[in-house]
Amino acid sequence: DRHRRPRRGSMFPLHPHDPPTAGAYRLLARLDENAPSIVYLGSAAGRPPARVSVLRSGYATDPHGRETFTRRVEAALRVGGSPNVAPVVDSDLGSPVPWAATERPLGPSLIGLVRAHGPLPITALPTLALGTAQGLAALHEAGHPHGALTPEHVLITEAGALLADPGLAWHAAPGPFDPPEGPGTTSGDVYSWAALLRFAASGTQGPEGGDTLPFQLRPVVDACLREDPDLRPSAADLVDMFGGHGSAAPWPAETAEAVAHTAAHMRDALTEASPARRRRGALLGLTAAALTVTLIVAAGAVWGVQRLSGTDETAAGPDGLITDAGCADGHAFPEPSGPPGALDALRVAFSPDGHALAVSDREHGLTLWDWREGEEIARPMEGSIGGGPLEFAPVGCMVAQGATRNDTGQEFDYQLASTYDLPSGEARDHSGVQPEPGPDGSREHLSLWDLAFNTDGSRLAVSNRTEQGSDLDSVSIIDMTTGEVETTLDAGSVYALAFLDDRRLAGASAGTISLWDVESGAQVDTLRNVTAPRLATVPGKNQIVFVRNDQVHWFDLDEETSLASLSLEEFSADNEDRERYSLTEMAFDPDRGLLHLSWSERVQDADPDDPDSEPEHESYGQLWDFATGENLLADDATLTARSVAHHPEVIAAVDHEGSVALIDPETLEVTSTLG
Repeated sequence: DRHRRPRRGSMFPLHPHDPPTAGAYRLLARLDENAPSIVYLGSAAGRPPARVSVLRSGYATDPHGRETFTRRVEAALRVGGSPNVAPVVDSDLGSPVPWAATERPLGPSLIGLVRAHGPLPITALPTLALGTAQGLAALHEAGHPHGALTPEHVLITEAGALLADPGLAWHAAPGPFDPPEGPGTTSGDVYSWAALLRFAASGTQGPEGGDTLPFQLRPVVDACLREDPDLRPSAADLVDMFGGHGSAAPWPAETAEAVAHTAAHMRDALTEASPARRRRGALLGLTAAALTVTLIVAAGAVWGVQRLSGTDETAAGPDGLITDAGCADGHAFPEPSGPPGALDALRVAFSPDGHALAVSDREHGLTLWDWREGEEIARPMEGSIGGGPLEFAPVGCMVAQGATRNDTGQEFDYQLASTYDLPSGEARDHSGVQPEPGPDGSREHLSLWDLAFNTDGSRLAVSNRTEQGSDLDSVSIIDMTTGEVETTLDAGSVYALAFLDDRRLAGASAGTISLWDVESGAQVDTLRNVTAPRLATVPGKNQIVFVRNDQVHWFDLDEETSLASLSLEEFSADNEDRERYSLTEMAFDPDRGLLHLSWSERVQDADPDDPDSEPEHESYGQLWDFATGENLLADDATLTARSVAHHPEVIAAVDHEGSVALIDPETLEVTSTLG
């Protein structure tokens, strides 16, 4: 299934729009997500760690979705005290956004363990088989099929194997562990159990993994994989086949060591969690965005938390230009003068609270939308926009836009960075370093290439188009407490900017990507042989996405290695027409492993006999899955032709004609269109 999310079974930082809490639980990181819900790591005083399943808003507002989730939680509560099923320890099914918490014992998931160490030893398979069969038997005895048994939903602890989720989720699309008749029955769980063992023995999802099973297990697994559900054994039969309800054999030494190592990492991370100190200024409103998680694979669990906060304190931004309020709190800009009509959008960006979508439109200016209702709520800047960068600060509700200006005495229009603080209604221009006025007072302003906020909103980086040989620094770092230039960087022409954290800035130039420490102004690293001057970073991690030759690399700067790569035919040395292509935008969703690329292709050259003629270009977009190396929109390159913004619930995309489509990230179907 090409639309299944990649890289599951790991822990990832929260999105800015994730909720900070669920009941008594503080949400610290994302563990998993499925069609109906997002699963978080939760922490509460005096309680063990928990997996907190929060129903997605689309299901929370759907009576059938709420009823299904409620029914599954109530069925899970009837299971009783099986040591092989993580129990439901708390829930609020009457909340506007229902949630349920299950205990999360320390140890890796099965998929994490296999990814980190390869297939399980043969001697570990009976222990896994019995523990998971006992868990299923307990669910089935309570009349409750699991319905979504995958390696992500099995935990490997020092005591044995257990089901991490007592059947709270349900599938929206078939997967490699689902029975041919579809999930949701006890016999279907048995089929999934066999596919799970096949994966554990081979590390492969699919029928080809069966050849690695030990001979003594193959008859049982084959019986469970029969096409006819009535011919499969029951979960209780499986328990009997593997020795009954007595204790399973301990893990072999190598597995036990890996599990203990992971459990220790998790225990240390949670023990060292301390209350985050409140900093002055605009509050993020969502503690999730303050959590930074480093991908450190320790026996299959992804841990290495820089900060796990156990209090209700929230991360804060600068005390200055950014108001302490979110986009859902309203705005102080004038209401739109009228309906925008048909959009000719260029770029899109979601606000940090997820409430608003900013759209820069060629004719209407900068518009702000309640995307769930499909209504324009503010138009901070009226008039035409020349296609400059667009980005929200990670705190509050401030959006920065490349704004076109034309001063008296300047021959050409130019762009500068303008910030619009929605709650206060204040707008401010940030031009960066500019040449001194001439003797007659005239000035040729340098135009904007790109802009970027750092991860806590305290700084805004602006790169300007300096001429070759200029003695002006091209990149300015603006202090968002005062609006003044804090420092400048002698960086040459920097076409794209992105921060890795609050002080390290990456900039893409022709052939290189440079990293600077903006506090010292020092260049700290350089990536060479970069083919396209575009990049994306993973905030909170030392990772960057860029193009080298005909490969897009998801690159780990610490390990100096590529985590994943994609092949681009357009940049291949074998492509005689590659000079006709240019990469215009890159947007990365690390949680889903999805990378969007916008392209411009020169389809007609300028007429050499007509000095006023210009070349013609066509734009199109690609949406790549890093896990499979597949372009998911190969059949519709116009759907994401201009710009894309990622949100946990939707993908906002500007198509070839400038319409803004909201796309279901699971099915890639357009659910609605703005305007």
